Amino acid sequence: MDLYTCSTPYQLMNAVILASQRQVKADVILTNNNLVQICNIEALEKKKIFHQIYAWDEISDKFSNFSHSRSQYVLSLLKKISIYFRTKKLCDNIPNRDMVYRNVFIGYAAYPDQCIYYYFKKKGASLIFYDEGTYTYEFLSVRPSFIRKAVSYIIFGSLIADECRGVYARRPGQVNCGKYRGIPVKQIDKSSDEMDVFLMELFCGSYEDISLFARNVLFFDQNIERPEIRRMHSELADIAAGIVGKDNMLVKLHPQSGGGMLYSSELTTYCSKIPFEIMLNACHAGGKVLISMFSTACFSPKYILDEEPYIIFLYKIMKFDTYIEFNAQFLHGVESLKRCYQQPDRVMIPETVDELKEKLRMIGDAEGWGAL
Repeated sequence: MDLYTCSTPYQLMNAVILASQRQVKADVILTNNNLVQICNIEALEKKKIFHQIYAWDEISDKFSNFSHSRSQYVLSLLKKISIYFRTKKLCDNIPNRDMVYRNVFIGYAAYPDQCIYYYFKKKGASLIFYDEGTYTYEFLSVRPSFIRKAVSYIIFGSLIADECRGVYARRPGQVNCGKYRGIPVKQIDKSSDEMDVFLMELFCGSYEDISLFARNVLFFDQNIERPEIRRMHSELADIAAGIVGKDNMLVKLHPQSGGGMLYSSELTTYCSKIPFEIMLNACHAGGKVLISMFSTACFSPKYILDEEPYIIFLYKIMKFDTYIEFNAQFLHGVESLKRCYQQPDRVMIPETVDELKEKLRMIGDAEGWGAL
């Protein structure tokens, strides 16, 4: 029997598809209360893909209130350390703690997911990772810091990457296994039409939602706390709309950013907790332009549907790659994405606003919808 852990809609989507593909009896444990709230759990129960559906957000709830600002860094770190040293006590509250599993599938090695795996490892479970986005394709090749290694050995007795016994990915050939070259990497199949209909039901999607994604340009909001970054991001949205036309662009708000008020009232904004990947199955992205600071959602059309939209990353214009919050691992993901593209020049990283305008005009001319 297998166990899947999920904390995001995208993880749950892939867990549903993979569990259906493997046809092995499985449970699922939802580790984030937000995920429980936005999903149609009744529909998931009726589908009977999972034998039991559990919810356990005790640890993720404690971590969700921490500040990421530098001024609060030390206080947040001390609070995290106190949680780390209470791991055993917290794990005693895992709702399915009496179960025994052959495999535990996790998408991302967040602290709650590691707690669950290591708890069931004591009962003989093996660890398998499944597609969670760019993380899946690079995590095995990333060398952990000394502090991360020390914390992991103190709390769990090993590094999570050393525990990995397999990976399921949308594009297995792109997974960089680093020193773990012997690990089997297998394919997550493309979802069937029937599954796509169910996924829309699971995430309470509607075809009214899909109609908004018919626009040629999608601008992705990001969940960044820094006010100066958020302000600059909204200004770039205005600039892009000025080139492509306001009626031709949709601003997709991040579900957790609360950033809708930052954007001009003249822009069409859309906020939904339905995964962008679900929308992709109903609204193809091949000729579209996806603009973001560094959203990994932009990788999904290629990795899931093998479509190649134009992608424009803004992080260099915004100088965000100089900030402490910037994840350098993302840069490896961008390079891997380019290697996947038959036309790598469709993945663009302008360094100035003028360069951004030029690229948008060029794309508009190439695609026939023009630019202002």
